[in-house]
Amino acid sequence: MKAVENSNIVTISINEEMPFEELVGLKDVLSRFKGQDPLVLKLREEDKDVKILSDSHFWVDASNELVHAVSANFPQKVGISVKSLDE
Repeated sequence: MKAVENSNIVTISINEEMPFEELVGLKDVLSRFKGQDPLVLKLREEDKDVKILSDSHFWVDASNELVHAVSANFPQKVGISVKSLDE
């Protein structure tokens, strides 16, 4: 556990359908940044957003390096945002 005021929530938005291989690639990128910040996946389903909180095994360390790695590897299909719970 850690204090809420020291937490960030990382949201990965899947903007378009991705083949299985690309999803595995995204998981591989995220696994390089394993940490204590919750990871939320945001998917588009039937004209509405669905948010899924990942298991803690998939949580990451929110950092500029993580944002850059995800953005560089999946520039059109995936969006990433980090929100501090301090706000």
